[in-house]
Amino acid sequence: MALIPNRAKYVLAKPCALPWKSIIMKQINISASGDTGAVLSPDSLDNISDGVKQAERMKQTDFVGAINRLENLLERINKLDCDKHDEEYKLNYVTIVTHLSNIHYFSSKYEKSLYYTKLLDAASEFYNDKRLKGNTLLQFGNLHGDMGEFGQAMRYSTDALEIFKEINNIEGMGSTHNNIGNIFLFQEKFDEAFPYYEKALHYFNQVEQKMNKSNVLQNMASIYIHKKEYPEALKRLAEAETLKQEINDSFGVAVCKFLMGDIHLDALEFDKALKCYTEALEIQERLDDNNGIFYSNMHLGKAYLDKFLTEGKKDKSLLAKAEKHFLESLFVAQRTNSKFTQSLIYKNFSSFYEVSGDIDKAYEFHKKLYDVEKEMYNEKVSEEVQKLEKELQVKEAKHSSEINQLRNVELADTVAKLEDIVKQKNEFFGVVVHDLKNPIGNIKLLAEFLIDEGNYSKDEITEFKRYIIESADTSLELVTQLLDYAAIEQGKITLNINDFDIAAETERIMRLYKMKTMQKGIEVRFENRLIQNIVQTDRNAIVQIIDNLFSNAIKFSPEDKSITIKLLSTDDNLKIEVKDEGPGFTEEDRKKLFKQFSKLSARPTAGEHSSGLGLSIVKKLTDSLKGSIECDSEKGKGANMIVKIPM
Repeated sequence: MALIPNRAKYVLAKPCALPWKSIIMKQINISASGDTGAVLSPDSLDNISDGVKQAERMKQTDFVGAINRLENLLERINKLDCDKHDEEYKLNYVTIVTHLSNIHYFSSKYEKSLYYTKLLDAASEFYNDKRLKGNTLLQFGNLHGDMGEFGQAMRYSTDALEIFKEINNIEGMGSTHNNIGNIFLFQEKFDEAFPYYEKALHYFNQVEQKMNKSNVLQNMASIYIHKKEYPEALKRLAEAETLKQEINDSFGVAVCKFLMGDIHLDALEFDKALKCYTEALEIQERLDDNNGIFYSNMHLGKAYLDKFLTEGKKDKSLLAKAEKHFLESLFVAQRTNSKFTQSLIYKNFSSFYEVSGDIDKAYEFHKKLYDVEKEMYNEKVSEEVQKLEKELQVKEAKHSSEINQLRNVELADTVAKLEDIVKQKNEFFGVVVHDLKNPIGNIKLLAEFLIDEGNYSKDEITEFKRYIIESADTSLELVTQLLDYAAIEQGKITLNINDFDIAAETERIMRLYKMKTMQKGIEVRFENRLIQNIVQTDRNAIVQIIDNLFSNAIKFSPEDKSITIKLLSTDDNLKIEVKDEGPGFTEEDRKKLFKQFSKLSARPTAGEHSSGLGLSIVKKLTDSLKGSIECDSEKGKGANMIVKIPM
């Protein structure tokens, strides 16, 4: 069964990136208001001040109503015939625009938030207000961090820090350290993020700032969750939730409950998880927080489905509840027209209907997943092509200049090298086209059969759909491996050395492939001989190495055999072994085992697709970690892949 991708996307994309908002937002008690924001006549700054207070009372319980009122107030204050340097005018104008920037940010409407943040930036210049300038730079950093533009986010944040140091603003320095911690947190650089959060807490304790302090605690909890240190995470979340309730931060309370739900779900405490997610969802619906509504519903569906599977598939009502919440997530994803959230819910729906036995709907959502991932991939490819075309133009211009200067043997050598590069490129694309041709052709042919489904039995039609799913999986696997390989070849892999639990990651990978091993009757044995499970190396590289070796072992294992994964420590090395009982490799196979697109004598035992890239990717990742890989195998006696990584 497919798992939901990294659930931290919701956690990091919203609340954990908003610790500093109260610096330029007033924090007041919340009470519901049905005021429509009618314009008082004649208009004045006093009337607008009253309207701002009413909007502040609405903003945490009714985003839409607050936006309407604030936009009305902004239009009115711009029309006032008064001195723009008046302190009351400045206070009201900045407060209105700040609220609009923040609320749109909370609602994931980044373009609108950027628009209002630019108005704040202009106001900081007009009033020559350094504190406002620092806060505005922090908001820019916030937005660019959410959009994944970490370089710009860091530049804005460090510029803000310089301003706050200059004016000795303790609260601003605390907020900036928290923001920089968030930038590292987005990139899962947890060890680099934590010291910034500790400094932020130090500053906020000096000024007793509950909003910012609660958000820092929430961010620290996110790190503990990633490290699976759940008691520490729950402790920080409980502190954060108490503070947020004291200041009526409904949005923050919802996020704390959502995170607690994740912890309980990981611990298989389903009733506690369902309670937390439900309480979070109730708040998010009041706030019209589409991002939160999507993720809470999706995690509720996942919790009900996991409970159904864990408790022996007895209570069918759990399936109905899971389907209801998955549908709610689907409606939000379609309404916001987000391809990424659509891909998440399609994947969950495909797994859901597979579990419930509805192969037609499982196929329907798998096809939707394939289509939306293809759109996302095409968009990414289009961007890469444009980038490559520009790079090629620069290289061609540079190359032409160099060619004009070459009048000796170097010219011939250069041309020969270029011809070799072109040859390799043509061979590369030839293999890609060949490997994609068959599964795509199968999908087309089977789809044509289904058009005339009246000529086939129900069992035949079901079989056609299974073949289409298998062919789509083959294409997606090849495309994923090609992207991984291309990233490594282009040097886009950046190592992040940090501590993590390798045993827990190995067990997670085993769970991901559980359905495939069950289908082939393969017994998976895990032998952890490490004295200490926490290792210090690049987590993503190690996970990819184990994933590729394990998936290869499954492909080449006959039915009713076993696969053994071992973790050992020898001298100063981490040793990973993945042993199967497949056909093994010949001496000739071992010579080309780690070359790209190698075709070996051994073939997958159940007709699975093999791109010839998996072991090549493992080799390059191992090399990047200054490690080694070898294969202990004889024809007919299985294979044992051994990776050694220096610690």
